Amino acid sequence: MKSDNKKFDQSTLLVRLERNQHDLLKMKSALSSYVCEPRTPSLFERCETLKHKLENLSNTNVEIIQSLKGRKKSVSNYVERAKQQFQEFYQLQRGIEDYVAGARYH
Repeated sequence: MKSDNKKFDQSTLLVRLERNQHDLLKMKSALSSYVCEPRTPSLFERCETLKHKLENLSNTNVEIIQSLKGRKKSVSNYVERAKQQFQEFYQLQRGIEDYVAGARYH
């Protein structure tokens, strides 16, 4: 575990989280596009769920970024939380890509 934490220094973690935050904003913009507007009740529910997950992930990202910049705790305290963020980010990204592809063809 300790060797795993050495792979993540503060600047690396911040850069990755900030990059993900930027990508989350782009995904939010894509979901808000008229091209992706839901045309069925199921697409509407799916879109709302994705937007909710996106907002939660973004808020947590910002919280971690601010904590790392404020150096409230050591970087090792955030490594597991950041790994979880990255995993949730990639799952959300796939979900949004699937939704956008499906919404364009309905």
